[in-house]
Amino acid sequence: MKSHRLLLAPAIAAALIAGAWSAPASATIVGNQLGTPDDGVVCRTGYTGTLTGVAFRCSRSLNVNVPLVCPTDKIKNPTFVERAGGQDVCERSGIVITSTSPLGKLTLGTDYVFAVPDQAKITTAVNNQIHDEAAALGLASGEVEGVAAPAVVKIDFSGSLDKSQTQLTLYTFAIKTGGVVSSPFPLVK
Repeated sequence: MKSHRLLLAPAIAAALIAGAWSAPASATIVGNQLGTPDDGVVCRTGYTGTLTGVAFRCSRSLNVNVPLVCPTDKIKNPTFVERAGGQDVCERSGIVITSTSPLGKLTLGTDYVFAVPDQAKITTAVNNQIHDEAAALGLASGEVEGVAAPAVVKIDFSGSLDKSQTQLTLYTFAIKTGGVVSSPFPLVK
């Protein structure tokens, strides 16, 4: 009885190995099929995907620019002056400041003040940008969110109009790949 078992075991093993090698490849390896759970998700064009913990986020950043304004709480009826080589200012009535005149003999806060970001216009511009992004992507307004950083003054040293600049980060949902292989890297030919 022992001799039959010893002879039979190698024969069975050989048959199993031969069967596995002769089986068609499609029977043992199945590729991704459209609509299957392993399709995965990607970000829309222009968005970058990041994985933080268990959260996959699609985002893109852009700058929202809004002209500076004169703060009327410091000087009554100020006049806006574009400055070459420095931040735009607002002069009080009776003072003449040109785009290149020195400010050294004038008193900051009395004769002039620096132009400042207009928070109401920034909020409107940011909300419009979020709404426009949703419309451009064909999404409902609730499917695009935005987070705005505090505004900073961007001085145009050529003498053009300075502006407030707010970095806006837009977020939207990832989309299914549909079984298509995509890469964040350009294809090399």
